[in-house]
Amino acid sequence: MFAHTMRFQYIQSLKRTMTELIAPVETVQGQMYEEDGRVMPTGVELIMGELTTVALIMINADLDISRKEIDLLNNFRQAVYGDKYVALAAENYNELCQKFLSMYPSRCLSIDSTPYTVQYLQTYDREHGTDFADKAKAMFLQLAVTIASADGRKDREEHIVLRNFKEVLYPQNQ
Repeated sequence: MFAHTMRFQYIQSLKRTMTELIAPVETVQGQMYEEDGRVMPTGVELIMGELTTVALIMINADLDISRKEIDLLNNFRQAVYGDKYVALAAENYNELCQKFLSMYPSRCLSIDSTPYTVQYLQTYDREHGTDFADKAKAMFLQLAVTIASADGRKDREEHIVLRNFKEVLYPQNQ
């Protein structure tokens, strides 16, 4: 029961942070998309696509798809999308990724570069003197850590992926 309560509180906290970031992300997106005429995804679509990417990579970091990890991801997706949410479920990782990529066709499954959400918020922060990018970095890292620990194991592979993702979010030479 305690774990369920903690997970619920975490999901609500993540949702609050994400909600706070939507308007600043869309402000920068609007400036960028206006310049080149592309169709702009909503801030929710961008942020959720990137958060789901991080979750999917963490789910498979130890090469074992845990039901608890997928449930945590789907609980978060349901908290954000409500009745419109589509559960990600699959028997294997490739099927899970195919379902995800069919929902987000422009998405790339990688956490080797700074999420666009963070990049956009860094631009917004420079222009407005805010700290939304730091909140976004913390949100992405916390999601990765929470997904990695959802199965109750501490795997070496997950530790390596988490360390690398942390270095992407918080580069040493900045």
